[in-house]
Amino acid sequence: RYKSEVAGKSLPVLTNLDKGRYGVIVFENLDRYLSMDKWNRELLDKYCREYSVGVVGFMSQSEETMVGAQLKGFPLFVHTNLRLRDASLNPTSPVLRLTRAGDTAWGALPGADWAIFQHNHSTYEPLEFAQKNTLDYPSGSDGIQPPLTTVLQDHGKLDGIQRIFFGAGLRFWLHRLLFLDALSYLSHG
Repeated sequence: RYKSEVAGKSLPVLTNLDKGRYGVIVFENLDRYLSMDKWNRELLDKYCREYSVGVVGFMSQSEETMVGAQLKGFPLFVHTNLRLRDASLNPTSPVLRLTRAGDTAWGALPGADWAIFQHNHSTYEPLEFAQKNTLDYPSGSDGIQPPLTTVLQDHGKLDGIQRIFFGAGLRFWLHRLLFLDALSYLSHG
C-alpha cells in the first residue's frame, strides 16, 4: 500500500493516533526536499527521526549544469548533466535485496542528465557506481578512471535520518530494482 501526497505550502498529516502514517517519504525531485521552508523541513525531519522513516530522493533534470555544487544542508557535492557508462553496484551495501551485485551493466547509460555525488563523511556509502563516458571525457594515458557515485546511501549518522539519493530517475532499469530495494530497506521490510 502506498499513498501519494503533493506537498504544497504545508505538509500532509503525518500521524494518526500517535502512529506514523508513512514508512518512507519519496521525493521525485530532490530539490523540493532541499528547498522546503524551514518550518516544514524541521517537522518532516522530526517525524522521520521519531518514527524511523527514511527518505528517497531523485535528482531532477536541470538545464543548469552544476559542478561541485554543495547540496543545501549536507556535506555533499553534486555534478550534474553528465553522460555515463558501465554501472555497477556496491556488493557490501546492506540495501541490496532484490538486486544482486557482482556484474557490470556495460555500455552507455540512458540520458545525458546524470548526477554524481561526492562525499567526505562516513555517513555516506555509495550504492551504485558508473564511469564517465570516454567519448565525452577522454581519460589519461593510463585509461583508468575513478568510479563515480550515482546512487548514494546516507546512514543517518549526522542527523538520525536515513536517506538514499538517486543521481538519475527510473528510466535506467537497474534503478527500478534499486528503488524497490530502497523502499524495503528504509521501511524496515
